[in-house]
Parts: sequence; structure tokens; C-alpha cells
Amino acid sequence: MEYDFLGLLYIFFATVLGETFGTMFGGGSFFIQPALLAAGIEANKAVANDIGAAVFANFTFLWFYRKQEKQLSFSQYKSIALWMAPTLVIGAFIGGNILYFLPDHILKWMIIFICGCGLIYTFMKIYNNVPEKLETKKDLENHWQFYAVLLGLAIGLYDGLSGAGSGILIILGLTLIFKIDMKTVLALANVISAISLGAAALTFLYLGLLSFELLTVMVPAALLAGAFGAKVASIIPEKALRLIYGVLVLTLMVYLIFSDL
Repeated sequence: MEYDFLGLLYIFFATVLGETFGTMFGGGSFFIQPALLAAGIEANKAVANDIGAAVFANFTFLWFYRKQEKQLSFSQYKSIALWMAPTLVIGAFIGGNILYFLPDHILKWMIIFICGCGLIYTFMKIYNNVPEKLETKKDLENHWQFYAVLLGLAIGLYDGLSGAGSGILIILGLTLIFKIDMKTVLALANVISAISLGAAALTFLYLGLLSFELLTVMVPAALLAGAFGAKVASIIPEKALRLIYGVLVLTLMVYLIFSDL
């Protein structure tokens, strides 16, 4: 598929917008993937290139915040990421291959369904935005390695198949299973996400789903979104941002649903 200048410009701004919201409260793919579908991009390539761009944003985040590791007491939980790593890679490879062979129309409706769930989550957070208080455990549970392996497989599989909102799922899994405090879990979640998304992106590259033409506009857009998101978050209240984001995602979904009928 060839892209004209206006098409690439649309994809650039859609990526900036989605990743901007994603850096602030997660779920950037809930907007980016439907936006790529609306541009006429095949469903599996929409997912693959969204994940491919997100990898760069994720690694950039880790690079700039690597000095915070000691402040966040992350070293205590490195073993969780190490136990998850093999199944993250295996799961991402399996998920990527499933994505490759799924029929486009089925995958399109799967994306709409997942983004619809993300939309519900976004609107719920507008009215229930109270931070969860968790009692941090000093020691990990018995058999925590087994839970880490299973969680890694599930996250990897999901990132290979969709990846939309996987950061939210990682944070949810870590907080529920390991009872880690929120500051630490955010750092750990980014490491886990980097492994999983990286493995998924390499799988997509092997399968020929990545478009270097798309990535040349999506990667800079994803990197720009990090700085832009920090600026926007300091100006506009989070509830207002979530409402704007939810309306934009809803508009795209309505367009995609009626254009497919």
C-alpha cells in the first residue's frame, strides 16, 4: 500500500495524539489502531506498526528514567522480570503468528471490541479516579515464580496479538499478584513492557508486517509525544483529558463500525 503526503501526515498526528494520552495514563493504542484502520491500513499491519512505534517510546522512557532505579527500590523485584522474560518472548512470538494468520475482517472487529473495552475503562476512570492503596509486601509469595511465568506468557501473547492497553494489564497483574507499591510497579511494568513489545516487534519484522514507510513517521511521533504529554498534563486536568480522549476514540469506533456495515 502506498501512502500520500496527507495520509502520512494524518498517521503522524494520530500517533502523536494517541501516544500523548498513552504516556499520561496508558492506552494510546485504543486510539492509534482504530486511526490506522480508518486510514485503510490492514488490521494486522495496523497492530504491528503501532507496536513497532511503541517500542521506541518505551525504550526512550527507560533510557531517560534509568537513574531513578534506586529511588524506586526496583532492584528488589528484578527477579520477577527475569522469570517473566522467557515466556514474554514465547508468548509474543505465538501471538504475532496468530495475528498474521487471522482474517482481516475478524481482526478488525477484535480491535474494535478491545478498544471498546478500553473506552469503557477510560470513562470509568473519569468518575472513579481514586488511586488504589496497596499494602506492599516485603517478601514475595511462595511459588511466585510460577505466577510470574504465567503472567509473562499471558502478557506476551496479548502483545503479539493486540497490545492495546497492555501497560494497564501489566500494572494490574503486578499489583494484584505481587502487591507491589505503585511507584515501583510503574518502573517494573516499563521493563516488562519493553521485553514483550520488543519481542512482538521482532516477530512482526520476521513476518513482514512492519512498514518502514509507516515507521518513519510513527516513530518520531511516538518520541515527540513523550515530551508533549508531559506539557499537556501540567496544563489540562486529567479528567478533562480522559473525556477528550474517550470522545475521540468513540468517534473513530462509530466511523469504523458504520463503514464496515
